[in-house]
Amino acid sequence: MTIPIVSVPRTMMISSAMKEMADTHRHIAVVKDEYGGTEGILTMEDILEELVGEMWDEVDDPELDIQSLKERDNYLVNGSLNIDDFMNYFGIDPDRLSDDYSTVAGFIMNQLGRFAKVGDSFDFENLTIKVVRVTEYSVFLAKVTYHRPDGDNDNYISDGDGEEEKRDKVLEKIKNKKKGSHK
Repeated sequence: MTIPIVSVPRTMMISSAMKEMADTHRHIAVVKDEYGGTEGILTMEDILEELVGEMWDEVDDPELDIQSLKERDNYLVNGSLNIDDFMNYFGIDPDRLSDDYSTVAGFIMNQLGRFAKVGDSFDFENLTIKVVRVTEYSVFLAKVTYHRPDGDNDNYISDGDGEEEKRDKVLEKIKNKKKGSHK
């Protein structure tokens, strides 16, 4: 038995796509571009999330986008983290970036000029970024080492400059963005 696949043009309004899917009792549709090629898939969950915000289910991983490691000033960063949030967290002006990417993974691949491999690393501003885990075509996880301006990462004692407090505020914003979009 063959079940017909619902196809929708990429220009179709969400309400029309939802009606098409409901009328055919399908929870998934193939999105076609102007050449008839496949642009992607659209699920009923995608439509609902577009209307009400991100929803959590049993397969979603609530992992933090930036995790502090035991070693001071070392972090694990999710490749899907928004690049502006990443730069703000580490005190770097996101406007200094000139290329068109929106995630840490895109930034890393742009810096490397190719698909990333585990172990690739480079320096950017006061950061050393090392690729820890990849998928076939993207960066899943990177280790970031923040180099303090005074160069003394091991014996650092807060001098009250508010640097850590600023990072905590940015991290709280990232968490709230996620939390607010998962209600």
